[in-house]
Amino acid sequence: MGSLRWYGSEFHTLRLLGRHRRAFSAAVASATGLVDLTWLDFQLGRTYQPVAPEGKSGRHYPKLPDQEWLALDFLRDEPALARLIKGGTKAADDWEPDFWPLRRGTGTLNWDAVGYSEDPPSVVLVEAKARVDEIMDKKERKHGRVSTKSIVEAFEKTQRWLGIAPSGEAWRRSPYYQHANRLAALYYLRQERDIAAVFAPLYLCGDKYPGKPRGDNLTSGDYCPMSGKGWARPIAEMNDALGLTGVNKASYGIREVFLDVVRVEPC
Repeated sequence: MGSLRWYGSEFHTLRLLGRHRRAFSAAVASATGLVDLTWLDFQLGRTYQPVAPEGKSGRHYPKLPDQEWLALDFLRDEPALARLIKGGTKAADDWEPDFWPLRRGTGTLNWDAVGYSEDPPSVVLVEAKARVDEIMDKKERKHGRVSTKSIVEAFEKTQRWLGIAPSGEAWRRSPYYQHANRLAALYYLRQERDIAAVFAPLYLCGDKYPGKPRGDNLTSGDYCPMSGKGWARPIAEMNDALGLTGVNKASYGIREVFLDVVRVEPC
């Protein structure tokens, strides 16, 4: 976890989990069909600074001593899940390097929230976004030869599972690489390990990000959507770029959640 701003997807997800957990759980339950959801606490970190400077902006934000769940560690390190999910500990151990080569730095999977349902035993993985540019990563990724080979192979297995033409290198170079590697984790859990898992992309509406416009009818640039309608075009562009247009995502355990950050209700 980096410096925490008083806006953005990380801040609002923490708000929802801490102050509006019942409404948040209800929204996720409505999208996924899973009830009686339990959300994991974050892991303990080391660094705590009430006021920490960040970059060249001169702004100061708190840096909290908490750590998001990485990769699939929750299956092994969270006692409740280790007991509930059959084969979960081994799945976590085998994820790296058997399926995915990267442990830290570029390529690491950080989850904004991880939850589970006991009946049926299922895992819910949440990745939150509050503005359009958050779904893209325009930085060039540099992977070593061995890592590149493993990533491409993992992506192509995922693409075949989804019924789309395999092109792992295209996903590796895509600005939607982050979404792609979340899909790879979903494939690994559901297809290779027979673990009931749901990926719940959380699209937040109504954020007030400094310097970013807000609206639903904007056709370009970075902005904060005010409703699900405002997210439609960016999501469609991502689906098109990844070859997901026409894929019945729900049948693969991909269940999108749209939530208003002010009213804390579906948007």
